[in-house]
Parts: sequence; C-alpha cells; structure tokens
Amino acid sequence: MYSIILISNDNFGNSLKKELRKRKFKMFFSSKPKPGLDKAKTKRPDILIINYVFKGSFMLFDMIKEIRSDSTLKNSLVFILSENKDEFDKVLAIELGADEYMVKPVDINQILFKLKCLLRYKKNILH
Repeated sequence: MYSIILISNDNFGNSLKKELRKRKFKMFFSSKPKPGLDKAKTKRPDILIINYVFKGSFMLFDMIKEIRSDSTLKNSLVFILSENKDEFDKVLAIELGADEYMVKPVDINQILFKLKCLLRYKKNILH
C-alpha cells in the first residue's frame, strides 16, 4: 500500500483526501506546511501532495528545497497542486525538485491518473 501525505488548506484538499482514502492509500493529512513536513520526515511517504495556498511562490519554492535537501525524503515524490498558472513558477518548481505540477482547477480523476503514473515510475525506476 502506498503512503501519501497531503498538505492542504482548502476545500479541494478535503475532497482529494476523501478520494484518496476511498482508493485505499495510506493517508496522512496536515493543514499546515511545517507540521506536514515534520510528519513526512517520520512517515517517509511515497508521495507528498502540496495543495497549499501560499501567499507567494517563494514559500512553495522554499518548501520544495527543504524536502529535496532532507535525506529522509529523498525517495518521496513531490506533487504540487496550485492555482498559480505562471509558466516560470511551474518550471522553477520542477527544477527545484517537484515531480509534478498541476494547475487548479483540475479534475480529481486527472490527479489520480497522474498519481498512478508517478507511483509506477517510482516502482520501476527508483527501486
């Protein structure tokens, strides 16, 4: 069973959390970035989903950098859900270490499909 930590502070995150639980993912949830990252360091999830409305892009970038610099999270995939459509920010997030960046609004089924693809990649490439 794959594990996911969802860091989210909006209603879409609540809907996503319900869908992931229905699909039997081992789910952990945090409504705040710092406790979510602390939980990730102890649980070592397969995927961190960040669906957090930040006040600016740099806070998201700092979070990605922190995840990628932590040895306990080096094998965790990072999936960003954001309302930010700026191409530069999307590219920078990927360059800093995010594995996926999707712009909301997005259908939950598309997210589930991307998660499936990322997990298949992790299984085949990283292990």
